[in-house]
Amino acid sequence: MTSILRILLGAFYFVAIILLCAGGTWIVHRLAHQPSAVFAMCWKPALALGVVALALLCNSTSVGKPTRFISEEVRIRLHESDGRGHPQNKTGIKTPSSLNPANSSYIESKSSAKNGSIYSCSFVEFDGKGDYLDFDQHSAAWQKVRELASEKERLLLVIYCHGWKNNSQSGDVVAFNNFLSRLASSNQTHGKFRVHGVYLAWRG
Repeated sequence: MTSILRILLGAFYFVAIILLCAGGTWIVHRLAHQPSAVFAMCWKPALALGVVALALLCNSTSVGKPTRFISEEVRIRLHESDGRGHPQNKTGIKTPSSLNPANSSYIESKSSAKNGSIYSCSFVEFDGKGDYLDFDQHSAAWQKVRELASEKERLLLVIYCHGWKNNSQSGDVVAFNNFLSRLASSNQTHGKFRVHGVYLAWRG
C-alpha cells in the first residue's frame, strides 16, 4: 500500500470520527422532537458510510512484502499439490537467487552441544491487519509440521509470536532459535523429541 493511500485512509477515518461525534449530538437532540424526520434524513448517508467501512474491512489485499522466502522448488510443489498452478501467476512473489538463514522461511540447524541434536524453525509473516504476506509460508509451515509429526521421533512444537519493535529479521529470531537449540539438546528431549518452532512475525 502506498503512502498516499495510507494518508487518504487516515484522513477518511479522521473525518468519519469527527462527523460521528458532531452528528451524534445533533441526532440525539432531533430524535427527541422529530424522530421520523431524522430517520428519513440520515438512513442514506449511514448506509453509504457502512458500505465504505465494510469494503475497507473486507479488503483482502495484504500490506507489505515478506522478508523471508520459500525456495522455488517448495513453492512449485505446494501449488502443484493443491491445483493452484504455477506460483508466479498467483502470488507475484519472486524468490531471491540465493536463500540463507537470514532470508529463508525455513531454518534447520544442529545444536552446539555434544549430541548435536537437530532443530528447525518455520516463519509465517503477517501484515498489520492480520493477513498473510505470503500464504505459501503458512502452507509450507503446515506441511513441515505434518512431515515431522509423521516421523518416528515425537514432535515437540513451539510456537512464538514476538512483540513490539521486532519482526522476522530482529534479535528475537536469534533468541528464539537459541532457545530451540537448548531445548533440543536438553536431557529431557534429546533422542525423544524432534524440536521444531514456528515463528509468527509481523511488522512490530
